[in-house]
This record gives sequence, structure tokens and C-alpha cells, in this order.
Amino acid sequence: MTAGHVLVAFGLAVLLAELLVAVLGCGGTTDVDHPAPVGGFTIAEAHRATQQHRECSPRECECVREAWRTLVLAGRCAPTGELHRMLYG
Repeated sequence: MTAGHVLVAFGLAVLLAELLVAVLGCGGTTDVDHPAPVGGFTIAEAHRATQQHRECSPRECECVREAWRTLVLAGRCAPTGELHRMLYG
């Protein structure tokens, strides 16, 4: 493999990573603002958001916090004590 091939492979890896962040809406960092949708989530959207934001903490990510709240209120999951405190104070 030549140096040119390595640079092309690296460039493709960077583009793929950027695409994943754009599609999933989360780069795994908790410093980024991830607002929840204004109208809230449907149950399917909430499931998708918890998967897309699995690297985020409900304490720091409004999107995943609202998604968990939707799932708890719909009876789809029961929060642990810690998650309950994060969702409801």
C-alpha cells in the first residue's frame, strides 16, 4: 500500500465518520446541544432516539432525556432509581 492509498483510506474514514454523525445526530459527546423535538416523540421516534444517542447521558442530553420520558410514560420501560431522578428530579 502506498502513501497515497493510506491518505485516501484515511480521508474515506473521516468522511464516513462525519456521515454517521450527521445521520445519527450524535457524535457520542455530551457537550453538544441535542434538543428534543418541540412536539415530543412518538414511541417509535423515542426508541430511535435512545438508539441514536446511546452514548449520551440523559443528564446532559435533552433529546435522550425526553425520549426516555416518553418510553416510561408509555409503559415501555421502567426507570432505575438513577434514571428516575434524572428524568423527574
